[in-house]
Amino acid sequence: MIKNSLKKYYYYYQTKEEYYERKLFPKDIQYFNELSGQNNNLIRAKIKIEFRNAAWGCKDSVIKKILGKPRYILEKRHGNIIYSVLFHKEKISKYKVNIQTHFIDNVFFYACCTFSLLTKQEIHDFKNIIIEKYMAAKPKNENSGIDRHVLTDSNNNKIIIKDDVYFRICYLSGNKDLLRIIHKINKEETDSHNEHDKIKYDKLYNQL
Repeated sequence: MIKNSLKKYYYYYQTKEEYYERKLFPKDIQYFNELSGQNNNLIRAKIKIEFRNAAWGCKDSVIKKILGKPRYILEKRHGNIIYSVLFHKEKISKYKVNIQTHFIDNVFFYACCTFSLLTKQEIHDFKNIIIEKYMAAKPKNENSGIDRHVLTDSNNNKIIIKDDVYFRICYLSGNKDLLRIIHKINKEETDSHNEHDKIKYDKLYNQL
């Protein structure tokens, strides 16, 4: 009975596309531009940064082979560019994780793993594993500050730890061509929003 009620609630208030759009991280692609240009708080990784041994720039078929059939595929068109996101859910050991992988014209450039309901000790352990795997040495202040830094390798690929409401581990390609496309998409979106706001302002100005 409760399950049916939740199902009705889900479909009454939002479409499946809206549901997964809410799960997107980041919500704004400006985030990628900020990360790619970040030069402060960088920590050099001792090994190449990859997500699940998938080569940066691979097609979504490679990710599907690694993670299986996605629960949902979100697609957005920006002019001639197709921005797509695959959503997966799996279990690593006892931990449930939501995974999203992002593509520009079917070229893989970003992944985000989101964990929920972790204890402080579990978060501490996760950070320690990241430090042990990727860093040549522990920071002086143990692992308390790793979520305020960005791990980067020699190709400018990055790992970002976000310890907020959810615990997230994000992986970003250092591919400059893709980052230029992201910058272009972001500029077009910003210009479009500004134009929309101006039209709204002018209407109000003329009628109030």
